[in-house]
Amino acid sequence: MCALLPSQGRPAVSQSKTLQRFLAISGAARTEPELTMSLHIREVQASADFNTLRDDWNRLVQLEGAGVHGFDASATFEWSEALWDAYPAHRPKCILVAQDAQGVRGLLPCTVAPDSIARVIHRRLTPTAGVYDLRTGFLVGGDADVLASLLAHAQSRVVGWDVLACRTVDGSLSERALTGALTRLRWSRVVLREWRTPYIALPQQPDAVLDGISQKLRSNVRRAERQVQKMGTLTTRFFEAEESVQGFLELMTAVEAQSWKMQAGTAMVTSAHQRKMYDAVTGALSKFGRFLGAATFLDERPLAFIYGYALNGVFVDEKESYVDEFKDFGPGNVLKVQFLQELVRRGISTLDYGGEEDPHKARWTDKTYSRKIHALFNTTWRGQLLRLSLPVRSLMSRGVAPQRPVD
Repeated sequence: MCALLPSQGRPAVSQSKTLQRFLAISGAARTEPELTMSLHIREVQASADFNTLRDDWNRLVQLEGAGVHGFDASATFEWSEALWDAYPAHRPKCILVAQDAQGVRGLLPCTVAPDSIARVIHRRLTPTAGVYDLRTGFLVGGDADVLASLLAHAQSRVVGWDVLACRTVDGSLSERALTGALTRLRWSRVVLREWRTPYIALPQQPDAVLDGISQKLRSNVRRAERQVQKMGTLTTRFFEAEESVQGFLELMTAVEAQSWKMQAGTAMVTSAHQRKMYDAVTGALSKFGRFLGAATFLDERPLAFIYGYALNGVFVDEKESYVDEFKDFGPGNVLKVQFLQELVRRGISTLDYGGEEDPHKARWTDKTYSRKIHALFNTTWRGQLLRLSLPVRSLMSRGVAPQRPVD
């Protein structure tokens, strides 16, 4: 159940005079600006009632737009629902719903869990399940006023959290909404992490895929394909039906057990968490046509695979690997070309690598976008300790004289 402060009266735990003075001196004692909107914020607290928000949830995902600046499949209700079922501890305490006469305008799931930043133990609130997230975050369709109302409600009515962590893509509607909301509320934020993610802008015709890569890589792919075909029959198969999910996950596990990921300790067979997560989300996504996998076989032996999911014309390349024994023949590259051509046939315009830049991905593209994880701070003493100390730590690590955070 979501622990909410009473609509009338004081917080369940009143602030001490010392804390009140500290908040006033630090600039954290907030007077929320009047939000000139006819919005009503209600709390959906029972897990059984979350499903009533499915249609509005997915509608708000669509409002974020398409391309790498929009949301991906990890923002959909089906993804979150699958993770809530697999990880009950990550169910939201409640979901805040902003609505007016036009209907639901925004959603802010409130998942609260213990965390540590700079060795300060605190309670983190996230608008997602927090198990695994990509291009996802709060759901307001880019509306700063709606987000400001939801954040103000969370700060004044939802108890038990110190830091709200959310992620945005630079230039996205969510990023603009967050900037606008914080300006309206006069809140500060700290960027906890920033990184760039590569993506491939696909051509309109499958045959043009090879034109987008270097001459050297094209030659390597063609040579590898000829060499492997001398060993037997080389075929590529695609997987998307719900009944194919379990078999494909087993194929992924088998290939990774023979790959470099075993030595690196990142193979699925070495991680119960990975297996559990992929088991949870893949079946759910396949029901809605969002899962797509592919594998290259030498006769009946799988040599390489690609696994991911698509939404709004963007395929997230979540996972790929190959059998290390065939590394010199480049089975992963052979599969990649065929897979990109298949994406074009399906009307997919972008392959999003999802993770960080690395030399392997740089061979296929020089395009990237930027993502950030932001921290917003509650008026609890832990929240204010982090609010004041994190900018100082960040500046000291860069050798810059610290300045007071700006509200």
